[in-house]
Amino acid sequence: MSYLSTLLAWLGVGFIAVGLILLILHVLKHRSLKVPGSDVLVGVVLFAVGLAVAPAPPTKQEQAAASRSSRAAQQSAQAASSREASAESHAAAASRAKVQRAKAALAKLNAAIARTLKQDQGFAAGTLDHNGHPTKNGTANPAFAWALMVISVKVDQDHHVKAQVNAKVAPLTDRAKEQLGTHCANLALATLAELGQAKDAELNEGLFTEVYFGHQIVAQSHLTDNKAFRAYSW
Repeated sequence: MSYLSTLLAWLGVGFIAVGLILLILHVLKHRSLKVPGSDVLVGVVLFAVGLAVAPAPPTKQEQAAASRSSRAAQQSAQAASSREASAESHAAAASRAKVQRAKAALAKLNAAIARTLKQDQGFAAGTLDHNGHPTKNGTANPAFAWALMVISVKVDQDHHVKAQVNAKVAPLTDRAKEQLGTHCANLALATLAELGQAKDAELNEGLFTEVYFGHQIVAQSHLTDNKAFRAYSW
């Protein structure tokens, strides 16, 4: 119902009510409507005006139309709510899928790094030939000797590198510790690039890398230069 219709309805009801009140008061006073008086005339006029102004009650067709309109509005609101809930559900599912893909990619990366490190250790110990095949009479390759000091190299979701090394690092000079950090960083970055996960900036600037012996830090990238390392003594 529109504002104007509502206003007319209230006016009609008001006129009818005032008209009836005047007529009732006149009857109570004179015990009859036949006794002339201005209040009777005013009451009749107001009552008549109220009947004229007040909107007629809705027909059955109008009531049915209003009911259908109300049901349609409810169904539209429910459909909109359902679409919104569905969109939120799809967004949440897409977000979960994205997280799962990122975890899978990170797991694949760290598994590949572990395989390459194991291969480099084989070259260093002479247990693998130059093609990576096991051999019993191979020659140790000193270029990979650094790998025998490394337990693991792992990359986190921010592509920060953390390496764990063994007690063989204890007698190393600061320069040797810095070079060990560079080897670990290069191993991680080369694997990232091989899997197509490295960003251009990472290829140019390197990866922030930390090398630990247990909880003791051995070497770390400079905060302003990932490729430069600082060695620590203990």
